[in-house]
Amino acid sequence: MRKIYWLTGYPWEGKLIVANKLFEFIKTERRNWRRSVFHIDSEYINRLLGTDNCTEDTMVTHIKTTQLIAKFLYDNNNDVVISVESPYRCLMESFKDQIGSNLVEIYIDTQSNSTNKISYSIEYEPPLKSNEFILLNTEGKSIDQIASKIIHQISKL
Repeated sequence: MRKIYWLTGYPWEGKLIVANKLFEFIKTERRNWRRSVFHIDSEYINRLLGTDNCTEDTMVTHIKTTQLIAKFLYDNNNDVVISVESPYRCLMESFKDQIGSNLVEIYIDTQSNSTNKISYSIEYEPPLKSNEFILLNTEGKSIDQIASKIIHQISKL
């Protein structure tokens, strides 16, 4: 069954690296052999929209653009991996309502008060309902350990 895997969290918390590993795994997974897999990253959205500043307006535009592209790909029977911050819980919850249980939110968190969290200019709203997302703590773990954990968790879905 097709899915959208949205890796969210503060900037520079490891979303892109984990998303690349997840993308490669899903692309080669046996049950996925007839479906294409696409990866949408915030850098692609920045280039598409011609922006890279982080204001509330541009962030909302980035998130909505990401959602439109992901929904189009999903509706055309593809899996989608997304590594884009989604700081506004209301936008993520609205997208979950559209996609339903086939949207897997993966919250990347280092569990520390890193400079990234302190200096992030937009108020990030992490997910609240622990049964509706996968929490992935990356602090002190190698990329292989992180990838192994996320692949194990999504394999149960």
